[in-house]
Amino acid sequence: LSARPDFQEAREARRQAIALTESEDFDPAAVSALLEQSRASELRGRARLEVEAVRILSELSPEDRARMSALLRRHNRHRSRAEENRTGPAPTPAG
Repeated sequence: LSARPDFQEAREARRQAIALTESEDFDPAAVSALLEQSRASELRGRARLEVEAVRILSELSPEDRARMSALLRRHNRHRSRAEENRTGPAPTPAG
């Protein structure tokens, strides 16, 4: 998995931010920088995964791609619920 180092880096930066938050030497700027580093690493990893997924999808038949899209839809619904649990319901669009 080409994205594994990115995700490991993201977790490590988050662990460091948590440790610094719990320490007597709390430094808000350092915690913010570590969290930013964690987000950047996670986004880089996700981008690598998406590039690889598109490469693999391009090699599949239309039927297999349709099956895979069903899995992606299920994953997206799960992710949306998890996100909603963390942040509350999404605002409804005005209209």
